[in-house]
Amino acid sequence: MSAKRRCPRILFASALAAAFCGEANAAPPDGLFGDWGGLLSTLSDDGVRVQAKYISDIAWNPSGGKSQGTRYADQWSLGADFDLGKLANIDNAMLHITLSNRDGRNLTQDTIGNEVQVQQIYGDGQNFRLDDFWYQQSFGGHLEIRLGRLHESDDFAYFSCDYQNLGFCSAPYAILADSGWNNPPLGVWGGRIKFTSGGWYAETGAYQVNPTYALSGSGFKLGTSGDTGTLFPAEVGWSGELGAQALPGGYKIGGYYDSSDAPDLYEDVHGQPAALTGLPARERDGRYGGYLMALQQVTSGSSGSGQGLSVFANATIADRNTALIRDSLTMGAWYKEPFASRPGDVIEFAAARFDFNTRLSDYQRLLNAEQAGPIGVQGAETDLIVQYNAKLSSWCTLGPNFQYVIHPNGLNSIANAFVVGLQTTIKF
Repeated sequence: MSAKRRCPRILFASALAAAFCGEANAAPPDGLFGDWGGLLSTLSDDGVRVQAKYISDIAWNPSGGKSQGTRYADQWSLGADFDLGKLANIDNAMLHITLSNRDGRNLTQDTIGNEVQVQQIYGDGQNFRLDDFWYQQSFGGHLEIRLGRLHESDDFAYFSCDYQNLGFCSAPYAILADSGWNNPPLGVWGGRIKFTSGGWYAETGAYQVNPTYALSGSGFKLGTSGDTGTLFPAEVGWSGELGAQALPGGYKIGGYYDSSDAPDLYEDVHGQPAALTGLPARERDGRYGGYLMALQQVTSGSSGSGQGLSVFANATIADRNTALIRDSLTMGAWYKEPFASRPGDVIEFAAARFDFNTRLSDYQRLLNAEQAGPIGVQGAETDLIVQYNAKLSSWCTLGPNFQYVIHPNGLNSIANAFVVGLQTTIKF
């Protein structure tokens, strides 16, 4: 399909979504269907809070990558929080469940060939699945436990998911690439314990590592067959307000150990260069990594609604023996309510560099030197994005965005890719 035919598709989808969302000006503030005929209020009074949401990501690369194309991916989700104090007289306790369904295709995989997805909503089986099913209990306002079917990114290395590019959505991407760490919607069995005092907190946990849960037929798989190990994260952080204007911010440092065996990127079973011997890779006993994350609002407007500029930076480092991405650095900023006439709008900028492990590139160079190639030598991929999240109504947000991928998959052989995207979020 020609670029001239793809562009109208993007424009038509944008216009259709804007027109549809614009009708919400007359709707109640709760969502597209308001209070569901009074059902949501009744359930909330009884201790059940329901959430329903739809998210879609459209992406088109008019230039660059391995080829050009347009792809669409989406997710429907339905969740509920059950206040067990109201429902079962268990004080400070909650039960949470979420179901979701993903559909569509991925531009990164199909046409660009880069490492970091330009549509964050794609992945984890593209199927109907059980995301969460967990129990949470608080003790004395300082200690909290959570047990059940959950994902690490809800509690550790947490970051908002307001960008369409996965490099700036939820936990830093390098953690996902280099361990058994999971983002929503892929839940695993595990638990977390957290202690808070003032603005400080410390937490740790243990989570099942099971790659088979990401398969398309495993959305409701509850058994442990396919387990490869256990992931143990730990994190310390602080969140609060700084300066005379009491601007909010958050800072955290954390690390993890995944007990799963992982192949060495350079050595064979005897500790020799695998590119020379042709023998299977050495299996390393476990893998590890760490991260630093900071988010701070730095200016404040007069609206009192959080208007102003916020900046963030996230850095990771991982196991030199096994990690695909040895280190990464993500930086960005967003400005909330850039226009007085558009309350709730946010303009966002971000850039990320993902450095592939030099042991991997050494292995690739050695293969080429031995004339076993030619294969590409991976260096670093850099992703850039600017996105404008327009809150068209209380229940609908449109996020048109432009992305630029430099050296996709860390390879000079793949042309830098320009991506036009549109993210749509609808609350029901």
